[in-house]
Amino acid sequence: MGFVKSILEKIKALGSETSFNIIKILDENEMTAKEVFDIYNSKFQPTKRRETIYIALEKLVDAEILKKTYNNKDKRVKYSLNNDDLNINFKDL
Repeated sequence: MGFVKSILEKIKALGSETSFNIIKILDENEMTAKEVFDIYNSKFQPTKRRETIYIALEKLVDAEILKKTYNNKDKRVKYSLNNDDLNINFKDL
């Protein structure tokens, strides 16, 4: 993926309040999609459907903001932040 295209994917993925709130949730630790869904709907209004949360999670993974790993112990897929910081250097564009 080209550098500019990568930046555009990140900006698109961060372009919704839902995605931004998911990042806040995952700042604490890795979680399954169901756990993110449950916490999202307990903390934020309006509530979201499970499919909406899953789609937002996958967009964030595609943009390399989140990572998705299979936890052998729990036999579940878990999401976590890919990096602690997201930096964009506009001089490189």
